[in-house]
Amino acid sequence: MKPIDKARKCRIGIDGYCRMLAYLSRERTADEVTAHMGLNEQTAKFLLRWMLRLKLIHRTSWYRPTEHSRMVAKWIIGADGDVPCPDREDAGSPRKVPSGLILLATTIEILKAEPVTLTDLADELAMHQETASRLVQHLRKYRLSHIKSWIKPGFGVTVAQHVYGPGNDAMRPPRVPLKQQRAKHRATHLAKKQHLMMLRAMTGAANQPQVEQAA
Repeated sequence: MKPIDKARKCRIGIDGYCRMLAYLSRERTADEVTAHMGLNEQTAKFLLRWMLRLKLIHRTSWYRPTEHSRMVAKWIIGADGDVPCPDREDAGSPRKVPSGLILLATTIEILKAEPVTLTDLADELAMHQETASRLVQHLRKYRLSHIKSWIKPGFGVTVAQHVYGPGNDAMRPPRVPLKQQRAKHRATHLAKKQHLMMLRAMTGAANQPQVEQAA
């Protein structure tokens, strides 16, 4: 394999990062991740250390594959409960974290905080809504996020609110029939009209003594 082909193979992108996180829903070793993702060993270990640094995954335990061998970590998705190596200090994390992985970690942090719409997510990430939508699609593809609820903005159609983590999507509310929408709009319009008429009548009654005094 040519060096350029080898380098391209190790650039797994946002979709690859999501697939790797989904694979780590159960305890895995670095060798298992390497085999599953089709990466070389060094790249897989770098990715694990980067994800640990970004608090996307943690180490649950350590074991020796053979007697007198170095201890090997077991990795799983989630930030809490990291277990350092018991017999040596942790190696420093690689300095240059891939920008795509940083973007994914930032997106996950936003989705962890509270349910957000694609519009709100795009605003938080300072990007176009279509780009934010593709990010969420990658997460949903591997069941790393789901729709928590639906909201109706002041105008427009009902939109979904997304959260991080596996789960079943909330059902979309049934669409209100057009006849019912028109009736509601008419009732609101009449209520506003009556309110304005009442305000004008009150204003006129308040100004009446001043007009009589001026006369």
